[in-house]
Amino acid sequence: MNNILLSIIAFIITIAILVGIHEYGHYIVARWFKVGVLKFSIGFGKVLYSFKHKKSGTIWAISAIPLGGYVKLADERNFVNEQEIIEASLLPKSKKYPQYSFNKIHPLKRIVIILAGPFINFLAAVLFFAIVGMYGIKDIAPIIEQPQVNSILHSAGLKNEAKIKSVSYADNSYVIHGFNDIMWHLQMAFQHKNIININLINSYNKQNENYIIDLRKINNSKELSSLVLPAFQDMEIIKVNQNSLASASGLKSGDKIILIDTQKANANILSNKLKGSQKFKLNIIRNNQNLDIDIQPNGNLLGIQLQNSYKQIKINYGFFEAIKYGYDKTWQTLSLSIAAIIDMFFDKSGMDNLGGPVAISSMAKSSLVAGFDTFLQFLALISISLGVMNLIPLPVLDGGQALITFVEWISNRKIPPKIANLMHQIGIVFILLLTFFALKNDITRLF
Repeated sequence: MNNILLSIIAFIITIAILVGIHEYGHYIVARWFKVGVLKFSIGFGKVLYSFKHKKSGTIWAISAIPLGGYVKLADERNFVNEQEIIEASLLPKSKKYPQYSFNKIHPLKRIVIILAGPFINFLAAVLFFAIVGMYGIKDIAPIIEQPQVNSILHSAGLKNEAKIKSVSYADNSYVIHGFNDIMWHLQMAFQHKNIININLINSYNKQNENYIIDLRKINNSKELSSLVLPAFQDMEIIKVNQNSLASASGLKSGDKIILIDTQKANANILSNKLKGSQKFKLNIIRNNQNLDIDIQPNGNLLGIQLQNSYKQIKINYGFFEAIKYGYDKTWQTLSLSIAAIIDMFFDKSGMDNLGGPVAISSMAKSSLVAGFDTFLQFLALISISLGVMNLIPLPVLDGGQALITFVEWISNRKIPPKIANLMHQIGIVFILLLTFFALKNDITRLF
């Protein structure tokens, strides 16, 4: 019950922050262009709390259904009753704020107001990532374990554990600070079908080496994620199965495997040794003592469960470095988000990645519990997704409204009501379909 309550609270906090930011983008630019704003609401439905700003006349409200929000501009085209006309006429006017009607200002200004919501979402993401950069980014050291035999990196010539220093693709070079940097750049290069050059320090000979990998030969993200794996700092045995090879060889729970013969221990080396027939030696630490255990492979698994730990690091940026980090991270995430939306239309599995309120609330809770920095990164990711989704050119979204305004401006004619209504209905159907698939995925993940 506590988990459910925490998920709901985390979801409401997330939506309130991100919707508030998005709608504030519309609001502040509308005020900049001296357009009257009747109402600013976080949430829909019954108003739980509201107040009226004396200077602007805007009603600020928090409403009962926390699934979005809106800014209601003074717009003569949208007045549905006399009361709304009266509300607009009662907005306090001055020379500084004449409270123009939205439909009376220049089309280019209307487009800027419409696109201000998504733009400020992207700006907020830059800020969130920058704050995390200054606060300190928790990561795993960019040390990769020895590649498996016949893997892409092994075939390219890398036979040992290594520390990645930088990667290059599409005529750009990037310094690697942590393991997440590696995965980000691999994903970016893979997304654009690039060849990537990996610069690293070989742990065996301490030499600087370069390996060129053709990511066009990788078929999917699953293959990509197994291209490099973080090296274990410790391989601690947490369980030894009864009647197993490990038990017969004398291994015990709590043992830490340090070396396999003369090589630093990792899961790939252990797996390859067990596939052979030659006896090998495990150098372990037990009760602060260094011991050697002989293992004679018998065609079976070793029969242990490992608690693998990685070398943890914290990356801190200065102010200007953090701003650059925030911009780069936002741009990278934006590119991946656009690619994900394209996949929704052209890839059958694209819809499987959609998440609804349940998925968002679950991620919000996990990130909130994980700490301030993790929650800020989550907010940045969702803020970018919100901005991108709103730019889809459908009449019910900001992108569609901006496109219609632009077409009408360039053509100097209004879109016929029948066509406008049809476009609006198509937009609603699309949103309903997205909602259906998102909720379906939520239910599937739950059960």
